[in-house]
Amino acid sequence: MDGYFTYDRDVLFQQVWSEPVRKLAKRYRISDVALAKVCRKLRVPIPSRGYWAQVAAGQHPVKPELEALPEGAQTKLYVRRGRREVVELTAEAEALASREKSPDAAIVVP
Repeated sequence: MDGYFTYDRDVLFQQVWSEPVRKLAKRYRISDVALAKVCRKLRVPIPSRGYWAQVAAGQHPVKPELEALPEGAQTKLYVRRGRREVVELTAEAEALASREKSPDAAIVVP
């Protein structure tokens, strides 16, 4: 799909358990919160807080298995990529916007 970025459930599972979500999100050029949302939508478990600290300390915390999905559940997520469009305002819209910014249009709350 042109103009969309594809997240694959199996690939994403391997990635979130091989490095911290914050670092992985930078590679995807999204926030860690956005990546966590993608994981939730695809039912991909992510490491809990402290997981990577345990790994750094030489411990071997449990990595869950990727559970099978119910019949018909999506295994790929397509997200539109690109920047927000810059819209040129018409002269009428610019006039309305400038009127709203004037001190006379201020709403005073007692």
